Amino acid sequence: EILNLVRPRLTVYDCVDNFSGLPSPPPDLAATEAALMARCGLVLTTSRTLYEEKLGRHPHVIELHHGVGPAFFLAPRPAGHVRRLCYFGTLWHAVDYAPIRALAEADFEVELIGPVKEPPPELPASVRLRGPVPHEELPALLAGFDALLLPYVDDDYNRGVIPAKTYECLATGRPVLASPLPALKGLSEVLTTCRTPSEWVAAAHELERETEAAGRARVAVARDHTEEKAFLSLRALVETLKGPPR
Repeated sequence: EILNLVRPRLTVYDCVDNFSGLPSPPPDLAATEAALMARCGLVLTTSRTLYEEKLGRHPHVIELHHGVGPAFFLAPRPAGHVRRLCYFGTLWHAVDYAPIRALAEADFEVELIGPVKEPPPELPASVRLRGPVPHEELPALLAGFDALLLPYVDDDYNRGVIPAKTYECLATGRPVLASPLPALKGLSEVLTTCRTPSEWVAAAHELERETEAAGRARVAVARDHTEEKAFLSLRALVETLKGPPR
């Protein structure tokens, strides 16, 4: 209804989430999305899964990941000992707490930073819940950790998304341990994929042997996905597709 009033030169559908994979998606989701795609000139998707799902339904679909700001490009961490691990983001049912528990029981220090949307299960006392912090304070906090975690359960929702923080994690240069989400498959050379809790623990121990080149590779990938580059790509598409002024 708002679009009918505004009559924009170009409507962009920014599909930032796997809405159909949510536990309780809106009953009119399919109809609403179909109506929106019928009138939009450009569809943005944040993951390869969403891109492939929308590709046959619109002539202009692109995959545009969440960018990373300059503050997340941190100084390299000292090589060697790996002890402090961190997950930052919303705490809810999409997070897999089994590897977090296993890492804590293996004497790693694990910190969870972010808002609690749904209370986590009982975790070892050594797991610290810091709570939410302002986004601009995150880089300074992350500088104090040895590795970062992307632990997610295997469900319909997670199989359609890429964590918005992915390139922020890579920009820090810190090792990143991640669940095998389909959208992360293309980053297998700069992420360490772990499936079972024991694999997470073994991978964390193995990080002490990591080379400086591995950290530089992560930073290089993040530099290809800065906020500035993402915006320039989007602006070029908009300029190409927008119609004449009304």
